[in-house]
Amino acid sequence: MTTKLEAAARKLANAVEHDMNGTMGKGGNGGLLSDSTLRAAHEVHAILNREKGGRANDGQTA
Repeated sequence: MTTKLEAAARKLANAVEHDMNGTMGKGGNGGLLSDSTLRAAHEVHAILNREKGGRANDGQTA
């Protein structure tokens, strides 16, 4: 796993955890995704797309 991908994946995982549970029992979004979590997910997708050399299959159909 590349360093950029690992960092982006860790950032995304931390953002999802925060949205679900907050930090030390405070904050969080009750499971709703925040803008920063969505940006982190897009960052992971962008890195995967660059490494694959094309568009990653995100499970969506046209």
